[in-house]
Amino acid sequence: MDILTATPEKNQENSKKKYYLADLLPEENILYCDSLRDYKEAIRLASQPLLLSGTITANYVRAMILNHDFENPYTKLGKYLAIPHAEPRAGVSRLSMSLLFVKNGVFISKHEKVYFILTIAPIDKEQHILALYQIVHLAENEELMRSLIQNFSTSALLEAIQQTKEELE
Repeated sequence: MDILTATPEKNQENSKKKYYLADLLPEENILYCDSLRDYKEAIRLASQPLLLSGTITANYVRAMILNHDFENPYTKLGKYLAIPHAEPRAGVSRLSMSLLFVKNGVFISKHEKVYFILTIAPIDKEQHILALYQIVHLAENEELMRSLIQNFSTSALLEAIQQTKEELE
């Protein structure tokens, strides 16, 4: 399934539960900082809530950093968001996500800067699809993303996530 053009599938019987973004990104997994040295530091910091809760291992963080292609950052969605991730076998024990907002942005390539780093810790290729679809929907809304960058607050982000869920239901 091409996540950029697909619509979320609902009411699938005989399949694993699928989660929305709000199910996987609790408020305590949302972090904020002013600036960072580089994308490696951004991935490490964005991963902290998941490391502390035991849902990922340090090996998973290393795998995300090693998977990042600085010349061609395939994890970038829209203009302002990156979604680093790796294979579940690298160290994921439970489906989870965390998000880091970097006020001054961080370069994920020589010329591309993002402001949001959303760490995805999948346990398979299915259960996070609704959340991923929701992330794409948010990332492609440039007006919303610019507004969040200018006036970031956890409550504004959570409100946008809830609104997107309602639009998709």
